[in-house]
Amino acid sequence: LSQQNLDPDLARGVTQNKGVLQGLTLLAFVILLLAASNYVNLAQVRTLQRQREIALHKILGASTQRVVAQFLSESILVCVIAAALGCVLAWLVLPAFSEFLGIDLNDSFSLASVLTCLVFAILLGILSGLLPAYSAFKVLPNAALQGRGDQESAQGQKLRRILSFAQMSAAIALLASALAVAWQSHFLANQNVGYDTRNLITMQLPGDTAKQRILAFAS
Repeated sequence: LSQQNLDPDLARGVTQNKGVLQGLTLLAFVILLLAASNYVNLAQVRTLQRQREIALHKILGASTQRVVAQFLSESILVCVIAAALGCVLAWLVLPAFSEFLGIDLNDSFSLASVLTCLVFAILLGILSGLLPAYSAFKVLPNAALQGRGDQESAQGQKLRRILSFAQMSAAIALLASALAVAWQSHFLANQNVGYDTRNLITMQLPGDTAKQRILAFAS
C-alpha cells in the first residue's frame, strides 16, 4: 500500500501510467464490441422478420446490390446517430471526468476528434451491417412469399448464439471488475492510515521533491 499510494507518478494522475491508459483503451474497445454484437443480433432477427418485405423489393425490380446497400445504410445510420449522442455525452461529462483523472482533457475534445469518431462510426456501421446484409442477400423471393423462408439456418443460429454468449460473458466480467474496483476503493478510503490527522497541518508536496528536502522540512 505504501508503494502504491505514495508513488510520485501516481500522485500526478493515473493517466501518467501507460499501462493504465492501455487498459482503459482496451476496456473501451470491449464495450464497443459488446454494443456492436448486440446490434448484430437484433438486426439479424429483424432481417428474418422482414424477409417478405425484402422479397417484394426484389420482385418489384430492386437489385440485390440495392437491397444490400439499404441494410448497410441502416447500420451506418444507427452507428452515426449513436456516435453523435456519444460525443454530446462526452462533451457534457468531460469536466467531471477530467477532474476525476486529475488531468486537463479539455484540449482533447476538438473538431478533429469528433470527425475521427464519426469516421470510425461509419466503419463500425459497415462491419456491423455485413451479416444482416448477407442475410438479405440470401433471401429467395418465392420461398419468402410462400412462408417458407422465415426459418434461420443452422449456421446463423450458431453464430447468433456465439455472439450472445460472448456478449453476456463480457458484460458479466466487466460488471464483476467494476464491483471489485468499487469495493477496493471503498476499503482504501475507509482504511486506518495509522495516525490521527486531526489537529495537524497537512500539505501536498510536489511529486519531484527530493527525500532529503522532505526530511529536512519535517524536522
